[in-house]
Amino acid sequence: MEAGKAVGTDSEEESRKIKVNVKFRRKQEALAIEKNLRRRTTELLKANKEVSVPKSQLERWKATGVIALPECNLKVIPEEVWMCGPTARLLDLSHNSLLQLPDKIACLSSMEKLLLNANDLSDKLISWEGLTSLKSPTILSLNQNSLVVLPSAIGALTSLRQLLVENSKLTENPAEVGLLTNLQILKTANNRINDIPASIGECIKVSFVDRSSNLLVELPETFGNLEDLKALYASNNGLRSLPSILFKMCSQLSILDLHGTEVTMDVLRQFQGWDDFDNRRRLKHQKQLDFRVGQLNLMKVLTTARSC
Repeated sequence: MEAGKAVGTDSEEESRKIKVNVKFRRKQEALAIEKNLRRRTTELLKANKEVSVPKSQLERWKATGVIALPECNLKVIPEEVWMCGPTARLLDLSHNSLLQLPDKIACLSSMEKLLLNANDLSDKLISWEGLTSLKSPTILSLNQNSLVVLPSAIGALTSLRQLLVENSKLTENPAEVGLLTNLQILKTANNRINDIPASIGECIKVSFVDRSSNLLVELPETFGNLEDLKALYASNNGLRSLPSILFKMCSQLSILDLHGTEVTMDVLRQFQGWDDFDNRRRLKHQKQLDFRVGQLNLMKVLTTARSC
């Protein structure tokens, strides 16, 4: 009887291993098919901007809600993209040569994440009306384009959590930015912005702001309203001081980058709340050091284990 049980157990284990291997192979085959589809689509689009996207790729987009077309040398957006309609959740058209974002963007009414980095888009050839008709976009990334201004219509995108417009030609932000009350991350580094509207203080959920490498000479006092602010990058500007209540009111602030400005430590130490900020800054720095040391020790352990 014991031998019979052993034989039965071995047989069941062998059967289980076969099933696992079959599932693994099917998964690998599916991944290979998807990879081949993406490669073929990219090759076709690069060869001819008017070519149709393979039907199987269109079905994949509709099934997953993810339309990924980065680095395809596109000058226009393929018509098949608009066919995805409300099924689309993410559209990545980064690193192409797009000149225009047409009104048809409104077809993708349920779009949540729109990535348009590194194209040739100008603010006048973006259909802001189409963009603002989207139901609930959370991420709008327009880095590395030719934008000079953000229109007041940007304030209609009240569901935005991340607004990223770095490495462009922006000269100002509209006061309507203050209507983005769900915004958490705001990045406009490496532009030509010389003023920040006081309405920024209405974005009370903001935790990360990067205004590095602009033409700023001051930050509005309303920055003190950003009680959730944890990181402020303002290096390489013409700043000479900071809002007087920044350290007192922004009680979670622990990262402050002012390199390349005229703000001195003597100035900062005079602000109310400086000591508390400095303690948070040092604690965060120490935690980062401890983490790095822990990572190094872990690597040593793993290296030793492999060599044994």
